[in-house]
Amino acid sequence: METLQYNPDAIWISHSALEEFYRCPKSYFFRYIYTNSNGMRITLADPNLTLGVLVDDTIKYYYQKKGQVGLQDLFWYLDFKWKIKTGKSGGFISSDQEQIYKEKGRRFLVNFYENIAKLNLNPEVPKFLEMSLFNDKDVRLCGSPDLIDTLPDGSLHVIDFKTSEKEAEATTLQLPIYTLLIENVLGKKVSKTSYWYLNVHDRPVEVSLAPKDYLEEIKFRTQPILLAREAKDFRCNRGADGCFKCSDYDYVKKGVAEIVGKDKKRVVYFVDRSQPQESLYSTDLPF
Repeated sequence: METLQYNPDAIWISHSALEEFYRCPKSYFFRYIYTNSNGMRITLADPNLTLGVLVDDTIKYYYQKKGQVGLQDLFWYLDFKWKIKTGKSGGFISSDQEQIYKEKGRRFLVNFYENIAKLNLNPEVPKFLEMSLFNDKDVRLCGSPDLIDTLPDGSLHVIDFKTSEKEAEATTLQLPIYTLLIENVLGKKVSKTSYWYLNVHDRPVEVSLAPKDYLEEIKFRTQPILLAREAKDFRCNRGADGCFKCSDYDYVKKGVAEIVGKDKKRVVYFVDRSQPQESLYSTDLPF
């Protein structure tokens, strides 16, 4: 198993980073590269992200307790974690919107809880995984699968939970990346990959990966990111006016976004497009 040493200058490539870059290089820059004068990253509060993270955390809690918890325990844990992300901290523009998202989260947990035992899984929640992509530069492929199920033949089934309304695009490299990481870092064979759309299906839906060299494809798709970093060129694909992905970062840059949270590494901003810009002015800006 490859052991990588800590390197603050390493470039991290995940399926999220790849998708962000190809949608909008400018958004990628703010999300994965930019730091303020205190060395802190900036992030935007987003209700969909809040929902996905909190549901994932609650499912991990279920497995940390080895499944020895009831549905009400899962509701309690979701509510406990939700308190940290309530209101603007979670990206919610109103209490009504927040309640809608919380009810979604509860429905997803009901679906999970009522069906998980029927699947007879032999699961584990894997830790963060990383591996080198190139021999001549410190570029690291990374990711953390939601769930790994050990099949009767000893091979693994990788499951990723989805809380989005939309199905994953066929071109996404999420499951191939998880497969590469598990096989190269953990040294175990992956024979099955699935998404579990908690808002639609009562079980994981298998996704058959095409028989091709995904490692080479990932390297190929990483090259434009490396070139953009070298050239320091992260212009939005739609030009100077920007797109929906990067325009919210301009609100932060112009001082019309509200700081709603901080930790040791990040400053969290809330952008409310329905309000006049002056009402969201913040003097504590990382620009």
